[in-house]
Amino acid sequence: MYFNNAEWIVAPDAVSYHKDSYFEYTAVFELESTENVKCYVSAYSDYALYINGKFVDAGIFDGYENYQVYDTLDLANFVRKGINTFYLGEYSMGANTSTVRDQKPGVIFSIFENDKEVLVSNTKVKGRRNVHYLKNEELITGQLGFNFEYDANAKELPLTDTILANKEKHLFPRPVKKLINDSKVTGELISQGVYKEYDESLTKAERIYKAYLSHKTYEELIKEKESRKYYDVRNENCDGVYLLYSTSGEACGFLNIEIEVDTETEILIGYGEHLEDLRVRSKMGTRNFAFKYIAKPGKNKFMHPYSRLGLKYLQVHIKAKNAVLGDIGIIKTDYPLTDYKIDFNDKLRSKIWDVSVKTLKMCMHEHYEDCPWREQALYAMDSRVQILCGYYAFKEYEFPRASLSLMLKSLREDGLLELCPPGIVNVNIPAFTAVYVREVWEYYKYTGDKDFLFEVFDGLKTIVKAFTDRIDETGLIPLLTDGPYWNFYEWVDGLDDNEGLDDTRRLEGKIYDSPINAFVSDALYCLSEICKVIAPDEAETYLDIKTKLNIALHKNFLHDETNLYLTKTTHNKPMHNLSNALMLFCGAVPEENKAYLREKIMEEKLTPTTLSMYIYVFDALMEDEKNLNWILNKIDEVWGNMVTRGADTFFEVQSGAVAFDNAGSLCHGWSAVPVYVYAKYLAEKGLMP
Repeated sequence: MYFNNAEWIVAPDAVSYHKDSYFEYTAVFELESTENVKCYVSAYSDYALYINGKFVDAGIFDGYENYQVYDTLDLANFVRKGINTFYLGEYSMGANTSTVRDQKPGVIFSIFENDKEVLVSNTKVKGRRNVHYLKNEELITGQLGFNFEYDANAKELPLTDTILANKEKHLFPRPVKKLINDSKVTGELISQGVYKEYDESLTKAERIYKAYLSHKTYEELIKEKESRKYYDVRNENCDGVYLLYSTSGEACGFLNIEIEVDTETEILIGYGEHLEDLRVRSKMGTRNFAFKYIAKPGKNKFMHPYSRLGLKYLQVHIKAKNAVLGDIGIIKTDYPLTDYKIDFNDKLRSKIWDVSVKTLKMCMHEHYEDCPWREQALYAMDSRVQILCGYYAFKEYEFPRASLSLMLKSLREDGLLELCPPGIVNVNIPAFTAVYVREVWEYYKYTGDKDFLFEVFDGLKTIVKAFTDRIDETGLIPLLTDGPYWNFYEWVDGLDDNEGLDDTRRLEGKIYDSPINAFVSDALYCLSEICKVIAPDEAETYLDIKTKLNIALHKNFLHDETNLYLTKTTHNKPMHNLSNALMLFCGAVPEENKAYLREKIMEEKLTPTTLSMYIYVFDALMEDEKNLNWILNKIDEVWGNMVTRGADTFFEVQSGAVAFDNAGSLCHGWSAVPVYVYAKYLAEKGLMP
């Protein structure tokens, strides 16, 4: 109904400017009343709506050309009787990243007053390229896409008639709630001073990172008069002033700047989670966590609503020797959630719960995200932890359903899911697709949503068949090496697929490892359980395949000398705790050997597991509830260590910021495992200390 008369439209420039480009659309509409006025809008790849000059909302739920999600926005607080102005900004990524795939640019919208249509997108709407955003195409990261440069002084292009976009209408309502994005977070100024450029030819991020900084106390630099904060260093030998702001912990939101300058002024903004270098780590390898804003003379108020920042710190370089400072920080973007707190008598465990819950929140926006700072990408393996923990922390089921549905819509010809739906990347992790089947089964167990099982059933069978069709004469599935597959499980040697593989991830001959077979075995179990609910006649088929696969797993990977399990058949000794835990988890270990194997896992003489994969270790150990104290003590040790190091969200890996060549994420959703353990094995069983 809402889009019957609306069309996908684009500014004429979109034909030439598709990649990393910004557009704007304007119109007027007339209202008889201000009651029940709603806007329905979709865009590729993002939008920002303003009515009568006021910001209404931004942030699309990214999908696919055959799954275009629209938002329903209440305009009651923004409209007036009579003539109203409509402004819609559009950003076109125009590239494949971990968050967005390359699609055709365009916007589609309508406004209704009650049931009366008062505005629709058509070629009568005026549009143009937004030339304030300069052509840039500099990546923040390959996962996130591009940073931006904005010139407030740019001379705007004339408005012209829009043209029809070459897009069919496949529109669906937003499956999750809109973010709450009306809370301004003004950064706390924690360091300040003057700077000199090191080399202006470098990237924005590197200019910030390498500039010479000379610290001044707050009182030396910042003056206050009549509620105005300003600085004046015209007598100093410097290029300008640097300001280092803290958001007082992990935060997510839109960049927001208010400043008054006398002349056209370049402002560089770097952001991140690390201060180990005594400045924001804006430049790391090919990563560029930085933006440029060129201020106009006079007052400047600027918010960038087209990308969400995950950060703890902002570093601002103002290339002017005097300026009046307004608020500098972010407009928070939080998903609306209700917290369900467990009462602890233990302060450390209570703190671990709180930090875990905040970690989950920082990684939930349109869909689950691995991390808010560096990637913001949806992964099946990561989201399994996030979803399970969320069932207990938030008792919310709409969000997991939407993410699970979004993932399945990315199903590829090889029967695997895209690694980061709805984006497209040049590599795939097969095990993550196998984990997706468990996610669906667990969703049903916690929600009883049988309709969803019917919705995804054919896709689940396609996924499982993609793996079982590869079972060979050994009874096992060889590692997938016939394409750009990354056989990754966790960030430890031997499980991260970095044993001499070339960039294409292609290998000659067959290689067998236990983790992929264990994950597929578990997927077979989960699909058989799903069959029992909606297709009982098929359940035994998948159980039979699982049984045979488990026999082959035990036979081929048992190490006779130690009675432990190998990770690869080519290894001469057991190496990893995770590999052994997965054998227990998937049921491949004979009953008589289970207790012994659990004891050996708890000894941790093999390579210990990492934060995300502890969920499999803990579940495997909890087949015997006497191991609960070991698990709780391990959480105290591992997660408690991060708490004592000042973490307000939990890290990607235990080493924190120094990981991955100093690019370690300090907020990763897959690390919220304690929520699941505390809720399932303590609270549910009435075992709270």
